[in-house]
Amino acid sequence: MKNNHLKIQDLPKKQFNKFIKLLGKLSDEDLAGKFNLSSRHVKRLRQSKSIKIFNDTKIEFVWSPSKIKLLGTTYDTNLAAKWRTKKHVIQNKRSQLGIKPYSLPPLAKFKGSYSPHHWTEHELSLLGTMHDTELAPIIGLSGCSITAFRNSIGIEPFSERAPINWTDQMLRYLGEMPDIEFAETFGISELSTSTKRILMKIPSYGTGNLTRTPHLCDEAIQELGNDTDFNISKKYKRARYIIRLHRQLRGIPIFERTRKSKYNFTASIIKKLGKIPDSDISRSTDIPPQIIGYHRRKMGIPLPAKTG
Repeated sequence: MKNNHLKIQDLPKKQFNKFIKLLGKLSDEDLAGKFNLSSRHVKRLRQSKSIKIFNDTKIEFVWSPSKIKLLGTTYDTNLAAKWRTKKHVIQNKRSQLGIKPYSLPPLAKFKGSYSPHHWTEHELSLLGTMHDTELAPIIGLSGCSITAFRNSIGIEPFSERAPINWTDQMLRYLGEMPDIEFAETFGISELSTSTKRILMKIPSYGTGNLTRTPHLCDEAIQELGNDTDFNISKKYKRARYIIRLHRQLRGIPIFERTRKSKYNFTASIIKKLGKIPDSDISRSTDIPPQIIGYHRRKMGIPLPAKTG
């Protein structure tokens, strides 16, 4: 999908003259909407002519107790979009009332034990089914500890298959505000915002230029779609979003495969399951005992009967 904004130089002469007369008398956004232009280009032209920004601080806005109650509970951009007003209207009112701007709450510090964790069957079954940071408070470990263990047993990270629902409103504002502000307004990540903008070849709000696609070597490009993004990312030491971006730019579908452990459960190992303790099998195979126990329970094999 391409941006359908006109270029200022393409305006008919009468419209162009009218547009010039209105510079600084309307906000850049309102003037851009009136002539179907990019607000970014309107702003640059106004600044090049040393025309001051439109003073719209006197915009009439009815403040109700319920609205005042929400000040500082989320980003000013979110409230401005919700109430269809300007961001500075929210900022000014909040400042007048001495309300601090919203900021994300600090991450809770890990208070659990740092002794080796015994992974239960249930905990193992949850690996890769949600983000490691979401699983962390459930298990009582840090997200980094879960990531390290998940990688060690060959389970790939969770991937949300449901794509972002890019509405017409979102696409209209993409590139018309900084990526971080766009992300805050529409409740998505800044990375998703910039990636979508690059895919649609929409210039950056800050520079007015197309964002350069991160470099990826030819060898990695040849493997796109023939292996998982995760594996290619790990092999060539490039962030996974870069692999995904290059694959999407080329229209290459994602590689699908059955997730499996890096540990090889041979027929001889399987024969021992339930006949001797998991710890004994672990010592002779170098497979962690919790992984052996997980596979044994998955196959419905009970622990060996106690003797004596």
